[in-house]
Amino acid sequence: IGGLLVITNSTIDSNSANSSPGTGSGGGIYNWGSGTIDKTSITNNLVGYYGAGIFNQGSGGVNINITNSTISNNNATGGDYNYGGGLYNGSVAVATIINSIISNNSALNEGNTGRGGGIFNGGDNANLTILNTTISGNTANTGGGIASYGSITASSSTVSNNEACPAGGGIYILAGTADITNVTVSNNIATC
Repeated sequence: IGGLLVITNSTIDSNSANSSPGTGSGGGIYNWGSGTIDKTSITNNLVGYYGAGIFNQGSGGVNINITNSTISNNNATGGDYNYGGGLYNGSVAVATIINSIISNNSALNEGNTGRGGGIFNGGDNANLTILNTTISGNTANTGGGIASYGSITASSSTVSNNEACPAGGGIYILAGTADITNVTVSNNIATC
């Protein structure tokens, strides 16, 4: 989807973008423009590459605002690289998540290169803002809740009960910056 995207009071469920192993991005939504999502459930979507629930990336000016929504049970798996089970926010992209739930998503593969079970925020000038949001029960090889290579600002939120194998059960910051205020990070696990 390019241009202007507005989704309200909707359900996006059981879609896939993986015609062959290791391919496909944006199982539920592929945003290459300006997007607004409100009061919407994005669930049970599947990709073999990036962004099972939502893929957000473009050549500049790409942004998505997610409010009062649930992103859950989405799965990025089967490729050499699987990033962003719930949300993939890529290079030169902006994502804002407010009053939402990111839960039980996964980014896993046998090569241990699955990153960001709940959210992957990566690449040059990727910007992610999280407010009053719960990120829980997500799994990945690296960064069960969040994996980031860009800029994150998070406040008044919870990151809990996420799991990674081998690193970063709750939040994994490899590069960029993270400004985290009044966020509860609890009961996350990095094991194996």
